[in-house]
Amino acid sequence: MIRVKSTDHLEKDSLQQPILLNDSLEADEESECRVYPIRYWHLVIFCAVSFTNQLIWISFSPIADAVQEYMGCSYLSVDVLSLVYLFVFPFGSIIVSLMMDAYGLRFTMRFGTALNALGALVRWAAVLVHSNDENRYLVLLLGQTLCAVAQPVFTNLSVRLATTWFQNHDLPTMLASLSATIGSAFGQVLPPILVSSSGSGLPWLLFIEAAMSVVYLPAVLCKFDDKPPLPPTLASANRPVEPVLLRRKSSVQRVRSNVWGLFREIEFVKLCGIFGLGLGIINTLLTMTSQIVGRSGYDNYEAGLLGATLLTSGLLSAVAVSIAMEFSKAYGKAIRAGYFLSGICLCAIALCLRPDNYFLLLAAFVGLGLSAIPMMPVTLEAAAEITYPCPEELSSGVLTTAGQFWGIIFIFVLDKMLDYEGHNKTTVATPMRIFIICVG
Repeated sequence: MIRVKSTDHLEKDSLQQPILLNDSLEADEESECRVYPIRYWHLVIFCAVSFTNQLIWISFSPIADAVQEYMGCSYLSVDVLSLVYLFVFPFGSIIVSLMMDAYGLRFTMRFGTALNALGALVRWAAVLVHSNDENRYLVLLLGQTLCAVAQPVFTNLSVRLATTWFQNHDLPTMLASLSATIGSAFGQVLPPILVSSSGSGLPWLLFIEAAMSVVYLPAVLCKFDDKPPLPPTLASANRPVEPVLLRRKSSVQRVRSNVWGLFREIEFVKLCGIFGLGLGIINTLLTMTSQIVGRSGYDNYEAGLLGATLLTSGLLSAVAVSIAMEFSKAYGKAIRAGYFLSGICLCAIALCLRPDNYFLLLAAFVGLGLSAIPMMPVTLEAAAEITYPCPEELSSGVLTTAGQFWGIIFIFVLDKMLDYEGHNKTTVATPMRIFIICVG
């Protein structure tokens, strides 16, 4: 059973300890907490860039056939374009944690947004290379890798952004986290609409994604603050403030110490195991939707609709769950119920993977979205409560890294099983179905 610590100690500890603010603040301001309207600007910009980054990640998945035809590469090479996000994530998380510790939120956000825009432009440049040039796939992969390095900025900093700028941060955390989910949903629907089976619309798709990535860059460079003049809560005020030079020198030691501290917390280790498996299977389904359901006779558009439906239904339930968490703080009960229902729906998907069974399969994807997607913001928020005062971006990064690790394993296992699946369309007990049921 996962137990989430009460948040009452945050306010209690804050009242007993001095508030560490800049020396320039007057004594009567030291105990003052305030929220600023500009916090919504920061949340909107963060959500917009996170949306674009996730759109870039998943956009090749529902059009794997078209990308394979246009780029002249194998299906595994197409999967690698999505897998690179999973491979790079642990290293990107380390970079983001060190950067956040040494330079703060503003610099880290600028770095992530600029790198995401650069990667999107490199991806677009890949389709401008002559079609007979074998290196254009490598250019495409390079651009995808740059965007992958930027991903941890948006996945790991959602809780930190919410706690830095908002008093009640459950709902902002949900919005910041699920902006990535909305991007994934659009990434399932938009590519099949723009790109034909021959891949003729691929340059337009990459141009649109590059334009979206570049348009947000000036906003982040010009107006994205590190923190508000006064903190929104006493818990935020109690974050230690060190000179910049001292922070830079001690960042590596502090990050290492915090990571070891996370794994000494048994409840966090439990969360890491459960969340890792759940995120891993969701990433696998989104990455390989076209290949998985294609063996049952469904086309790219139907595959994209399944992925988009999973994510869209999850968004609706995530809003309701996050509002409920704002008042109840019953993270443990929500996590147990959510993952139990997710397992049932995953088994239903495996059993419904049959020809001429699309609507039952769609219903199973809806059920999985309703139960699994809300678990991401809930688990991240629960982890932040359990591991306080460890930086939120570090606990979020470790949790997401666990999901990426399992996603890599699941994708490679399913890729091998799909080779055998084609010869067993009339058999229910195929290796792929058995594997999905076992994971569920």
